[in-house]
This record gives sequence, structure tokens and C-alpha cells, in this order.
Amino acid sequence: MKKTLAFVLSLTTLPAFAHVGHQHTSEHGLLHHMIGTDQLLMGLAVALVAGLAYWLRPRW
Repeated sequence: MKKTLAFVLSLTTLPAFAHVGHQHTSEHGLLHHMIGTDQLLMGLAVALVAGLAYWLRPRW
């Protein structure tokens, strides 16, 4: 479980390194400014991995 938690936490740092130099201009639309597509997708991925780890946890 500790390895899974470390993996999930490492996934949350990925948006900080994604799209270096990416400019958030108005051509992306308002939704991109409000939530950010990168952060939204990474949040969904983290939630999916956390849910999968919870579902596959050992049941003793």
C-alpha cells in the first residue's frame, strides 16, 4: 500500500513538469483557464489509480 501511495503522489507532481513553456492564451477557451486540461486529466488518472489500488487491495 505504501508503494501505491508513493506512486499516486508521484503522479500528482506530473502537471508541474508537463508542457514546459506552454502559454495559456484565450484560444484555449474559458474552461482551460478555469480548471486546466492537464490538471483535469492528471486528476482523473490519479483518482483512477487510487480507486484501482483500493479495489485490488489485499482482503485478509
